[in-house]
Formats: sequence, structure tokens, C-alpha cells
Amino acid sequence: MGANIHQLQQSLEALEAQAAQLVHHFSSLYQDYLRELGASVSKQLMRAAYHLCTQTEPQAFVGLSLSQQQSLQQGLQRLGWQLQQSLLQTLRDTLVADAQRMVPEHLVLAIHSIEDTIVAVLQQTSRDANYLLQDHQILEIQSMDALFKIAAQADEAGRPITSPPHLLKALVEAKESELEEDNVPVVAIYLQITDIELADSELMAWRHQLRQATQQLMALNKDFVQKQKARTTAEAEAAWRASWFPYSPEKTPTISDENECVESDDKEEGREP
Repeated sequence: MGANIHQLQQSLEALEAQAAQLVHHFSSLYQDYLRELGASVSKQLMRAAYHLCTQTEPQAFVGLSLSQQQSLQQGLQRLGWQLQQSLLQTLRDTLVADAQRMVPEHLVLAIHSIEDTIVAVLQQTSRDANYLLQDHQILEIQSMDALFKIAAQADEAGRPITSPPHLLKALVEAKESELEEDNVPVVAIYLQITDIELADSELMAWRHQLRQATQQLMALNKDFVQKQKARTTAEAEAAWRASWFPYSPEKTPTISDENECVESDDKEEGREP
């Protein structure tokens, strides 16, 4: 039994070593992927803004002064740069900082965290871009939350929500006090990871490598969890055997023993003081 526990421990240590190698592999892949993603988002954000300002709301953009137009363009470019820096910082905080201490299941959680952060950062960048466009009188969005809620519901249902890419067009219900004819479609920027990857072949190549590495990680984690459970079971069995000793009941009094006790008491009472 002790040999079995030792073998399981060695197997777990070997799997942890493989996980450490995967951490470095994921770090390298994500660094390249996120760098390309940041550059791609910057380009596609500008394309979406260009289409919005020249095709959807051309009069509003032409109505801006040159300095206002440049301010809008610079602000959009800055958002793309900030997105890339934010994603790379997430990678450093999530993987690089704990590279030597990560077991497979923790690495799985770290990967999920990175992917969730990518979506969250794209959402925030979309909001910031729309606020910037609104500040420059290109858009007028009464409720960003309501608009993004509609987009999220359509996305979950599998319905296409952006056409052209990254431009969301939705009908947001007016308040009861407003007239029905005031319900006009709202156009806004809505960055989606699927559209971004489809438009960038190099980014898709990195995503393919990430999927392969993730499949390898999931198999590794499954093996790790099974061996962890087996080791815990073996340790419990060993502890049971080590703490076991036969039950030894105390001597049970018999009738003859009780009679002897009575006779002894009588003799004690008959003694003279």
C-alpha cells in the first residue's frame, strides 16, 4: 500500500511538471495571440468607426470641426492601444506570476479567466468607443446597458447581431412617456471576438494552436484529478489500517462473582471494630 501511494505521488509530480511546461507554452501562445489581437482590434475598431462616421452618420461627422474630427480619431486609436496593454497585463497577472506554482486544475481556471477577460475588455472598449462617439455628437444612445443587453440576448440565441462587422443595430424601446415613432434603430460599435478572428488569418492560426494546447491541458487535468482521488483513497485506506486494533471488551460480571461480593460484604460487617 505504501508503494502504491509513493507511485501515485510520483505520477502526480510528473503531471505537475508537465503542467509547468504547459504554463510556459500557454504564456508564449497567448503573448503572440494577444499582441495580434490588440493590433487587429485597433484596425477593425477604426474600420467600424469609419463606416459609422462616413456611411451611417456622415452629416454628423462632417459637422465636426477639424480639431474635433482629429480628437475623435485619436481617441479611438488610444482605445485600441489601451486594449492591447490591458490584455497583456492580464496575461502577466494570470500566468506569468504563478508559472512555477500552478497545478493542472489551476491552469484550467487561469485559461478560463483569460478568455473571460478578453470578452470583458472587448465589451468595455465597445462601450468606451460609443461614449467617445456620443461625446462628439456622432451617436445618441439613451441606454448603453439596454443596448448591450439586447446584443447579449441575441448572441446567446445564436442570432447574427452585427452587420457590417462590429456595428450593432438594434431597436431600443422608448420610455412610456415617449411617442412610439421615437423608437428608431440605434447603431453602435459592438466588438465581437468571433468577427475579429474571422477577419484575421494570423489571429485564427494562433487560436487554432491555443485550442490544441487546451485539449492537451484538459486531458492532463483529467488524469491529474483521477490520480489525486486515487492517492487520497490509498492514504485513507493506509490510515485505516495503521489505526486499527482489535476490540477488547472489559470482563463482564457473572452471578458467581456477584455472590462472592455479597459474602465478602457480610464478612466485613461481622468484624468487630
